[in-house]
Amino acid sequence: MAQSSDQPATLPTASSTHSFWHSDPSPFLTNHHTTEKLPHSADVVIVGSGITGSSAAHHLAEFSSSQRQDLNIVLLEAREACWGATGRNGGHCQPLLYDRPVDVARFEVANYNAVRKMVDPTWSKGSKHISCEYHAQPSCRAFYDKKLMAAAEEDVRSFQREAPDLAPLVRIVHKEDELAKLRLAGAAGAIFSQPASRLWPYKFVCGLLEPLVRNGKINLQTNTPVTHLEPIPHEDGTKDAANGYHWILRTARGTLRTRHVILATNAYTSHLLPSFADLVVPCRGQMSALIPPSGSKRLETSFGFVGIRGDNPNHDDYLIQRPSEGAIKGVKGQGHLMFGGGTGAGKIPPLGSCDDNVLDEDVARYLRSTLLRVLTLEGSSKVDSSRELPAARQWTGIMGYSRDNLPWVGSVPQSYLPQGSVPSKSKGSNLWVSAGYTGHGMPNGFLCGRAVAEMIVAVEAGQSIWGAHDAAVKGACILPRSYLVTDQRIRRARKLPTVAKADEEGWMGFGQQYGPADPVIKL
Repeated sequence: MAQSSDQPATLPTASSTHSFWHSDPSPFLTNHHTTEKLPHSADVVIVGSGITGSSAAHHLAEFSSSQRQDLNIVLLEAREACWGATGRNGGHCQPLLYDRPVDVARFEVANYNAVRKMVDPTWSKGSKHISCEYHAQPSCRAFYDKKLMAAAEEDVRSFQREAPDLAPLVRIVHKEDELAKLRLAGAAGAIFSQPASRLWPYKFVCGLLEPLVRNGKINLQTNTPVTHLEPIPHEDGTKDAANGYHWILRTARGTLRTRHVILATNAYTSHLLPSFADLVVPCRGQMSALIPPSGSKRLETSFGFVGIRGDNPNHDDYLIQRPSEGAIKGVKGQGHLMFGGGTGAGKIPPLGSCDDNVLDEDVARYLRSTLLRVLTLEGSSKVDSSRELPAARQWTGIMGYSRDNLPWVGSVPQSYLPQGSVPSKSKGSNLWVSAGYTGHGMPNGFLCGRAVAEMIVAVEAGQSIWGAHDAAVKGACILPRSYLVTDQRIRRARKLPTVAKADEEGWMGFGQQYGPADPVIKL
């Protein structure tokens, strides 16, 4: 059900469309409750089990073990594990280097490398790797509007001047013979870039969560939506306050007290944090698993398509291809073309919607028919391009669009806490968030989850909030300072057009939407 785009999000819907990525579910994690009853308390409660929440759990367990803190970690999920956006995305991890600030580009490359170390045996030998159909390959972003291509070329040249060490990773393509080699039909030009990869996102997350649960590192409670987040004033002299608890989380299965809460809830963040309703706005996206034409040759790159339906750069599409040998029991076809997008092709408004049990038939038709027009598929000459590719699955997922186009990562300032919160004399709110990826979670979420874990461990060790924030920026995570949640950033973001207005006007990239990052605060 859609709501106004500046209203707080609802909980995830009980039912949802059937994502291809959920066609081979984990028997161990399905309907999993590590303990029969909900624990009464924890040191850290993570809400959300997508790539951000699972990464936060993984790194919290790792850091607390190495520092002998032995944090008690509970992970709550409203539905099944990884049943939100991560389990419904395009399976594409591509750092978009050229249309964003250099520090953001470097962070996305670092995130790509961190994920690859978890899944690629050629990168980190001697440890167990997650099996998730991972394959590193270049990516090609094709533009079908000359003005959009010209703007992209300008961005590339600017990026190459500012980051000469990264310049070889991006190449402009506009010669017809080169476009033909890339199998693009009718494109004005393209940007060829690396690194990029494709993977099965649900299996990646399950590969993170299963060993954590089996080894007793976390307590996972699926099908346990959090209905309310209630602060505990530390000045009231209660037993909860004396025990160091800051928050009560209410669910239909009971209540849970904790020192720290991580909202890894992306689009649904404002359900528990209403002050973020205009900062992280839900938006429904649509995906398909298409069966390629008989005899078609495998794609050697992943793809993005911009401007197929006009000059709005926000109406982009994306494509990867699964392994040819990847047949799935009960699912027709193999080597599926995982094609998503179609924004603007439908009749059901996607912005402001938290309902992934809806499929827009006009978008579904667009996804089934478009590839035959824009991509040369071997064997497709035998197929009428006005026809459609058959779909093994079609589904939707809910993304979280950020008002300033950047993720929100860190401690929530006191003035933006849920209603009823009483400013405490402690060093921070102990309410943490990592959300607002604007459809770009795979190149960001893993390290954003790690960054929040680092911040909590730093605070537990006695650092201030600002010290913890600064450590995540300057440390191995290299979190962009512009990602941090601050009063200044929130005020600045609210001077920008709303997410709905920016989407309507077709804002592209980052330069138009935010100013310089908040200055470093001297501690």
